[in-house]
Amino acid sequence: MSNIVNRKVTVIRNRCIKSGKASVGQGNFDSQEGQATLNTRDALSRIKEELGIQTDIELADVMGVGIRRIHNWKQRNTVPTESIVAICGAEGLDLEYILTGKKNVPGRYVSSGADTSLEQAKADQPRVSPPYKRFVQRDAMGNELCSFESPQIVDVLAPGTNWLIHALGVQPEDLLLMKVIGDSMAPWVQDGDLVFVDTSQKTTINGGVLALRYADGTMIVRRVFRNSNGALHARCDVQGSEQEILDISNEDMYPLVVGRVVRRLVR
Repeated sequence: MSNIVNRKVTVIRNRCIKSGKASVGQGNFDSQEGQATLNTRDALSRIKEELGIQTDIELADVMGVGIRRIHNWKQRNTVPTESIVAICGAEGLDLEYILTGKKNVPGRYVSSGADTSLEQAKADQPRVSPPYKRFVQRDAMGNELCSFESPQIVDVLAPGTNWLIHALGVQPEDLLLMKVIGDSMAPWVQDGDLVFVDTSQKTTINGGVLALRYADGTMIVRRVFRNSNGALHARCDVQGSEQEILDISNEDMYPLVVGRVVRRLVR
């Protein structure tokens, strides 16, 4: 993060504390354009807008707090200045805009010598375009490790890079957006729902969900458990369903593990 952002955050934070409104839900804040009203819901909504996230759960993930704390801040109308300062400093957000809604340039701070056009401001918040119908996994040198095709690989969403990395912990090159077929995992996910898959992660916690691929290209999601002998097996959520043995070290044994399901989007 640039020094100009650090200085701006420090100056605004000091003005906020000096005004005595560092932890008050509504009050006056001495901004450069005069006094402005602080409001918790508005401030948190602006953070979500700037980071390209939509829900309070995602906001809690990014801010490193529990969802209950977000709800308490809103219910008590208490501006969590320290937490807001921290997220603005980490993500390079315009603290004065987050607190007051006033800003001269849309988007994040840029240095005084940089292009401050709307196109540049939008470029400061890049979005990730998932692969479509074909996924290619590469190593750090750009060499192809594996590739496969499936009509279930879709690109109907373009999540914000910051949300993807900080809320989901997924690097853009490892993202796969998969459309679920069938209701074998209902009600957790149903036919037509979408799941975010981190292809860099081939294991999960006991009871977690992995995306699997068969030789014919069919992709499914299954809950994974470890037997007493250490072997992994996958099964759907339908009662009485048969389990399948997984061997993540054997690339010739199907089903193959595509990656860990890190988020689901249900209809």
